[in-house]
Amino acid sequence: MYTTCRGRGVHRRRGHIRKVLALCLLSAVCVMSGCSSLALRNERVDRILVEAQAFVEKGEYRPALAIYESALTEYPRQTRLLYNLGLTYALSGDFASSLGTLDTLNDLTAHGNVKYLKAYGGVAAAAMEMEIAIDAWLRVLELDPVDMDTRMRLISAYMDSGDFERAYRSALQAYGLKQYSKVLFEKLSELEVSSGNGDGVSWQLIADTYT
Repeated sequence: MYTTCRGRGVHRRRGHIRKVLALCLLSAVCVMSGCSSLALRNERVDRILVEAQAFVEKGEYRPALAIYESALTEYPRQTRLLYNLGLTYALSGDFASSLGTLDTLNDLTAHGNVKYLKAYGGVAAAAMEMEIAIDAWLRVLELDPVDMDTRMRLISAYMDSGDFERAYRSALQAYGLKQYSKVLFEKLSELEVSSGNGDGVSWQLIADTYT
């Protein structure tokens, strides 16, 4: 999954990201409130999401996008609508609009929502905007240092760009946080060699004996 071969890595990463985006749609949780007007608004948003998702599931992205865009004229700061609009743009192949929408969403949430940041990073990676992806993933790890899926994506991005030193340091941070796994130890062995920090033998011995 975390291949460093650039050609295969890009193809597999894009395919995986598309699957993740499809699964993410409609995943925003409805926040309940005692305020009747807010409750009615949430019910309205729920109906909009269901209506749009019916088109998304059939691969009919244009009508889904139209539904979201129309709803956002009424609720321009509604985060669930922005999130699903951004993912639907990505599924349709319009990465530029997706990134613009998700950037707005993250600005609204002060870059403090891990789910929205991961969506932004994933779309950026699919669009080969790796600087944006790396910045998003770094912010995710500031908020959740033990998110190993994001850390491994970050490490792979560093490796793809030839920045083995930063990749090695990021892997060492995971080790320091006790996020032990055979995959991590093997990655540390590989990166110790690639970054010129050692021969990788000790890490490989740990990987070979880790259960």
